[in-house]
Amino acid sequence: QEKKKRPLSGVQLLSSIPFRSLLSPSYFHSFAMTERHFVFVEQPFKLDLVKLATAYARGVTLGSCLRFDKDDITLFHVISRETGKAVSTRFYGDALVVFHHVNAYEEDGHVVVDLVSYEDCNLYDMFYLENLRTDAFAHAHRRFSPPVCQRFVLPLAAHT
Repeated sequence: QEKKKRPLSGVQLLSSIPFRSLLSPSYFHSFAMTERHFVFVEQPFKLDLVKLATAYARGVTLGSCLRFDKDDITLFHVISRETGKAVSTRFYGDALVVFHHVNAYEEDGHVVVDLVSYEDCNLYDMFYLENLRTDAFAHAHRRFSPPVCQRFVLPLAAHT
């Protein structure tokens, strides 16, 4: 048998994005990528690290350590794939929850990002076993935030 290589032996760190809050990092499920840029959405759906550190002792799940702050903002990080540095412009949006990126491309000096978003995080509640086991699952969960496909157009060069 060949000697097995370590699975991450060829990995290279391209960039690093500091958290806005060390004790409550934003939940990242996916990211977008164009030919020249990565786009990370730092959303107000966050992991409470203190709750996570004590979750086992308290007998609770990871889901109970997540929280959504409807009064916070969404921050878009646009990172150059060539340099690994963030573009100088900061991009902000209203509070939302993002799980999946649909599409991303560049056109006329803008990064265009399409996201599946939710107005809050109550979607997670729908997937708890006790909720999945209800007989009238679809009817009982109409109160959950429906998914919306949103397009964000981020100018790479801001003109003053």
